[in-house]
Order: sequence, then structure tokens, then C-alpha cells
Amino acid sequence: MAVGLPVGLLTIQFDVIIKLANNFIAHKAQGYAHKKEFNKMRLVNWIGPLLFACKNFIPMILIVTVRPSAVKVLLEVIPTWLTTGLSVAGNMLPVVGIGLLMHYMPIKKYIWVVFIGFVVSAYMNLPVFGVAIIGLALAIVTYQNLIKESKQKKAVAIAGQVSNASDEEGDDYDE
Repeated sequence: MAVGLPVGLLTIQFDVIIKLANNFIAHKAQGYAHKKEFNKMRLVNWIGPLLFACKNFIPMILIVTVRPSAVKVLLEVIPTWLTTGLSVAGNMLPVVGIGLLMHYMPIKKYIWVVFIGFVVSAYMNLPVFGVAIIGLALAIVTYQNLIKESKQKKAVAIAGQVSNASDEEGDDYDE
């Protein structure tokens, strides 16, 4: 407990900082992708996993090389305004993630899924994980229906091509 709590608190602060940094890293990589500079994009994309490794590596190295009291001192040195700001930013990350998903999702086409998720979460007190499982099930059903529709359209198109081909060739029945 004496070791885990300070390391956990430090890791949480690192987690928020790294997630915020990864947002900028992703935008930088996306900029390189738009410029078709793929080697630079690949190099920039390595920074994210390295930062996530450091998130766990730095507190563990601190705890192994110095005593847990050093981690406590480090946490006490961090200003309160910074830890409060990181906590606020950490609480905003899920909202930003949902906002980004809604921006890229075809929300006009699948607004019914949003309503179902809201009703199930708000009025049935189902945890987010349960809502996510229901969403996954709805996504699978929707995907399977789209595949069926696609196969039917292909079959109709192929049948149309076959009937057009037989009309063009001419047969003995119309003469």
C-alpha cells in the first residue's frame, strides 16, 4: 500500500499527460499522411507507444531505484493547480472521444442507435459496458444486413446483365 498508492497517483497523472500529448501526435501524423510523407508519419506514430511505455516505466524505475518516499515527495512538489487541471482534462477525455466518434459516424443514418443507447443508459441504469455490448450486437446485426443487401444487389445486377446479354444475342423465339 505504501508503494502502490504513490506510484498509482503518479501513473494517473502521467496517463492524462500522455493521452493529451497523443492527440497532438495523431494530428501531426495525420498531417504527414495528407502530405504523403509516410516515412515521417511512421516515425511520429512510434512516439505514442513509447510515451505509453514511459508512463509505466518511469514510476517503476523511480520506485525501484529510490524509495517510495521519493515518489511521495515528487507528488507533493507538483502544484495543486496542475493536478486539478490534469484531473479536469482526464474527466473530459471520454467526452472528447464520444464527440469525435459522433463527428465521424454517419449519425443521421444511425440516430436510432444513439437514442437506444441513451435510453438504456439513462432510464434503465445499465452500466456503460452493458450499453457497449448492446451497441456491438446492433452493429453486428446492421453489418450482416448490409452484407445481405449488397449480395442481393449484386445478384440482381448479374441477373440483369445475363438477361440483357441474351436479348442482345437474339434467339429463335422472337423471329
